[in-house]
Amino acid sequence: MKGSNAQNLTMSGFSIPNLQVDNTSNVNLTGATRVSSSLTFTNGKIVLGANSFVLASTATFSGAGAGNF
Repeated sequence: MKGSNAQNLTMSGFSIPNLQVDNTSNVNLTGATRVSSSLTFTNGKIVLGANSFVLASTATFSGAGAGNF
């Protein structure tokens, strides 16, 4: 998810292998989402709203911090 405008991510409960967030305007979940392999933050945040976000127990994540989560 790379961009400069807010983006919506709709996975409808399906799994995405690798997710990279590089958007200072953030990524909004519009449905349940699961990441199975890796989550990488470069810029921005994932906004859950009322949706669930699952990171598989074997998945890795990097780049999270005060402005990236």
